[in-house]
Amino acid sequence: MKKKSEHPDEETASGRETADGAHGSGSESAPADALAEALRARDEHLARWQRAQADFQNLRRRTQSDIDAAVRRSQQGLLEGILLAIDQLELALAAPRGDAAAESWTRGVEMTKAELLRTLSNAGAQPLAGVDAGARFDPALHQAVASRPAEGREPGLILDVVRTGYTWGQVVLRPAQVIVSAAPPGAAGADLGTLATES
Repeated sequence: MKKKSEHPDEETASGRETADGAHGSGSESAPADALAEALRARDEHLARWQRAQADFQNLRRRTQSDIDAAVRRSQQGLLEGILLAIDQLELALAAPRGDAAAESWTRGVEMTKAELLRTLSNAGAQPLAGVDAGARFDPALHQAVASRPAEGREPGLILDVVRTGYTWGQVVLRPAQVIVSAAPPGAAGADLGTLATES
């Protein structure tokens, strides 16, 4: 017959230790696995959020760029319309006038032209620089409307400016219309056909 322990409390404590030893390793690994899973989920959600933020920023930049381009196109059309109005005013100012009424009318047209030019300047449009007689013809900036031989001038030089050109920032709003020197008849060199093809 099995002899009972004289200290029942020790027996009970020993039984608890054995039970804890049997189940302790499993209960410790469960929280560690849960923590690792939670960290993985956190990292995944963070990565998704960062990607979404980057996509949103790219979309916002593209949208703003599209809006800016559309506004710029509409402004360019308006500025080109103002330039045409200025051309018409310059034609009116070139008409002959003699009496006092015509002089008063002329002053009014000149004031209107000056106001339109001020509007162009405020919008950033400026007359094309460097378009003077003797300058080299540049098809990116100039439009040749005629050519003629010029004594002592090599072909491809600007002889006269027919219509002022304008730039708007880095854009040529309107090329300058110019008359260009041509090679003498029968000589090889630039002529209006060649220049028109280049422009």
